Amino acid sequence: MSNEIDTRSTVPSSLVDLLRAASRAEKSARESQRRTAFRTMRYLLAGARANGFLYAELAEVLGVTARSIRNRIVDDGPITAVQFAHLASVSVDDLTGWHEAGLLGDATVDPDGQTSFLASRLIHAVLTTESDRLASSER
Repeated sequence: MSNEIDTRSTVPSSLVDLLRAASRAEKSARESQRRTAFRTMRYLLAGARANGFLYAELAEVLGVTARSIRNRIVDDGPITAVQFAHLASVSVDDLTGWHEAGLLGDATVDPDGQTSFLASRLIHAVLTTESDRLASSER
């Protein structure tokens, strides 16, 4: 019997896809984008932990050790709507709808006019909408 975690059953596909997209963005980021990509991944990892996912589950998704995940996590932080929409393969209109439905909490607007939400709330919204979608398809 293997001790490996089957991410297909423990971590929803939307979160797997999101974290892997963020990991690819980190690896391909150049110069000024690199800092943003690394910070975004740290916030996403913290947001996933805030939503109840274990270090080992997140590590399995990314193909790293649980210790690596633990060392990278910082506090939950803001991610711009545009950046999250790109990583999560959703539209900014989807995020607007989630915000209007109360799934995202308060938005912040930076000096450049970019709207951001906490990573934990963005992940919660993705997981909620995936759960709702799966429940409606089972009917």
